[in-house]
Amino acid sequence: METIYIHEVIKFGKYEHMKALQEGKIFARPLGYFQDIERKELDKAMRHDQYEGTDELYQPKVMMEKGESVFVTNPEGNVLGDITSSILGPMKMSSGYLTNTPVFCMFSIHSELLRAYEKGLIETLIGQRVKEFGNYVLIITDYNEFIERIDKLCKKYSNRKLSAVPGVVEYVDTKTFHGKYGVFKKPLEYSYQNEFRIVFDGLSISSDHSIIAEIDDISDISKLMPYKQFRKSYRVRMKNLEFDPFLPYKLQQPRTI
Repeated sequence: METIYIHEVIKFGKYEHMKALQEGKIFARPLGYFQDIERKELDKAMRHDQYEGTDELYQPKVMMEKGESVFVTNPEGNVLGDITSSILGPMKMSSGYLTNTPVFCMFSIHSELLRAYEKGLIETLIGQRVKEFGNYVLIITDYNEFIERIDKLCKKYSNRKLSAVPGVVEYVDTKTFHGKYGVFKKPLEYSYQNEFRIVFDGLSISSDHSIIAEIDDISDISKLMPYKQFRKSYRVRMKNLEFDPFLPYKLQQPRTI
């Protein structure tokens, strides 16, 4: 698998939340929270995802093609019948561990995204819908230092085997995907989020709880601004050129830097 390089990570949200993040307070929720959010609040930004916490996703059609089956049994364990052909959609398998794992999510600009943008496979690098997360933006300008500070915090709790696992989310078609799913996959309809995640492996909390991981103040490696200012001034650098991430690649008149 080709290595994906992170260029920048960005967080959209309310001012008070972005300011707290800049002060070093990383607010993380368990994956189970995102399964339940639709029932709790209006979710224009589509944070609700029924597939969060899924370990594996199985398509009944693929199983039948492979000669695999799903059987129903009685309490004594006796097989009552094969129900594979009657299952209408994908089957989600979960051990429960991922559901209770806290994650911190951000928007990301990364090498794979830039290639897709340059080839015209995606229309823009940043879509208008990100504004639904909030009217303020925090840009992390030094990704490596940001991760290093989180790792430094985790090392303080080495006795609990706590680790921060960063990664870019892969978006898949849940109508056809068959196999291991895990924490770094989401349905295609969420692809506008270009999500980057930090998974706090070694922690397990219920869906109605959260954690705040406190690292050093990150004002030196971040920029806080209103979304309107971000929309007007933010540019992405690629091959010594500056691009407006809200415009299609073919319509750009990039500035040489």
